[in-house]
Amino acid sequence: MIHQLRFLFTFLLLFAAAQSNAARETFKPQRLVIWIHGLGSSERDTGVMKETLEKHLPRIDSTREYQFQFFNYNTVDNQLKVPDFVEEFDRFVTKIEKSMDESTKVTLLAHSQGGLVAYYWLNQHCTTGLKSKPHPICRHIDSLTTVGTPLWGSRIANLGFHVKNSMGDVLHLKEFGKAQLKDLSLLSDQSFSNLDLFVDPAHRAFRDLFRKQIRLKVVIGYGALNHRLWGKLFPGNQSVEDDSSVAVSCANPDLILNSGKFLSEPHLPMKVVYVKSMHMPTLRSNAQNYLKSKELGGIVRSIDYSSLTDVEETCLDNDLKKCTTPAVPILINSILNRPDPEQEIQLSSFSIHGKITLPKSQSSDEFLDYVASNTNFIVNQMPDSAFEFSKTLSARIVGQDDLISISPSSEIYSKIFLSQGGSARFYFAGQFITDKKEASVQIEILEGANVIKTLTTRIQAGKSSFVIDDFSKPVVGSQE
Repeated sequence: MIHQLRFLFTFLLLFAAAQSNAARETFKPQRLVIWIHGLGSSERDTGVMKETLEKHLPRIDSTREYQFQFFNYNTVDNQLKVPDFVEEFDRFVTKIEKSMDESTKVTLLAHSQGGLVAYYWLNQHCTTGLKSKPHPICRHIDSLTTVGTPLWGSRIANLGFHVKNSMGDVLHLKEFGKAQLKDLSLLSDQSFSNLDLFVDPAHRAFRDLFRKQIRLKVVIGYGALNHRLWGKLFPGNQSVEDDSSVAVSCANPDLILNSGKFLSEPHLPMKVVYVKSMHMPTLRSNAQNYLKSKELGGIVRSIDYSSLTDVEETCLDNDLKKCTTPAVPILINSILNRPDPEQEIQLSSFSIHGKITLPKSQSSDEFLDYVASNTNFIVNQMPDSAFEFSKTLSARIVGQDDLISISPSSEIYSKIFLSQGGSARFYFAGQFITDKKEASVQIEILEGANVIKTLTTRIQAGKSSFVIDDFSKPVVGSQE
């Protein structure tokens, strides 16, 4: 009897060990992919992206199980802003983390405004030195890919905000929150806050995330629309590489040449990939949505490009080479940490963003006194007490015959915004017309015909040059 019990006990131990080994052999660690959409978008604008990734990722990599989730948030509300979506995203990932296995890895894919949501959430919830501990899911995140994120603003957001502000929800604008359009505009407070994430010493812990833990890839759309009519609607668009919404120089956190702030730390590692595609769903799909006409879709096909986000059904073919959405293999490479093919892309555009303190002058003081004493003017004419002062103030680049700015007069496109504190913001965009891809330029700020400020900055093709203050004065925190 004892012998039989020993035999049974041994058998049970061997059976349990075999079952454990089998379980270990069948267990696969998980990879969770989270997509964060942009302004005026949602899960519906990704086409068959989810199905495409769920089909091809296991075929390419059989060592992991892949899950795909969308973070959908409300871009319609006219009051909500990026900080609101950061809080909402925090609640979203908190629910996810509670059911995650310890071995799960997380990839964040973020389009347009979604990239700002990702950046700010990482800064607030994953950096060290916070009052509270980093979010538990932070240790699982090993990669972030932003797709067409307008760090320094979008010219089409400027247009959208002013149209919505004056005409209301015409056409597709009902799906674009007013406060979000304003924040995504060139020269917005938000754009300069975005700059701080990448240059301000206070946010070094955020940048260290990408040096020590999280792989950063920046996907930038370019050259989707270069058309005379489009150039009339958006001056300078024909000379600035963009994806019809976000200029190349506005989408890359590594393109700052002169920030006006002292930054002495290692280079921020990232992979930058350029894609010839549109920012939002294609012209063809928009034509079909608005005019319900497949025939019209065929007409616009000749000037149409694939979307950065709207994945077409050709990508569901077993042969991924038949996929006609160029961003798909780039996203797959991001998730699998595989290299992208080397690119040779020639960029000829430049941009300059400025934020300076102007000297006082009688005319500007008179204007500001008038505005300050007329509350109705502030409320009804200018949002958030920002005063459009383009009739008196202008800016121009001087002494550079090999540059074409975005208007014949060389004045800034989005005009100058002058606040009561005497702070002015300006923006240039233009094109090199010679083989030279770098130049030192002088910028003159004029009040009428009088030059009241002269700045010098360095520009490069495809890169942003920020002028935060007058370079003739010492920059706070800089070395002697």
